[in-house]
Amino acid sequence: RKLVFFLGQEYRHELLDPSIAGLHLFIASLDQDYDLGSDFLLRLVGGEHVAPLLLLLKGQGQPVDKATEIVVALRGATADTMMPDWATIYADLDPVEARAAIASWKSGDAE
Repeated sequence: RKLVFFLGQEYRHELLDPSIAGLHLFIASLDQDYDLGSDFLLRLVGGEHVAPLLLLLKGQGQPVDKATEIVVALRGATADTMMPDWATIYADLDPVEARAAIASWKSGDAE
């Protein structure tokens, strides 16, 4: 996480792409954004369901095409193997609401 902090904003784009930054720097970048802890984020990203990862990406404001690339890079999933309407659902998510839901994970208020 310190490395992500010291790299600065000029590298932000690369850090948000696991195919460029690698898993550890990508997770550190998410941790920088959400302060959830890298172990927790690794469990979310590698978990059975892709929904938490999509919520994290939406909270960052990632467009649907970039979210697709990240999911493919991290999970090996493709749009064909994911939930049929996931792109529509993702596009309809509000980034502010996504960040509020993520904040509830940290505070332990998740439903």
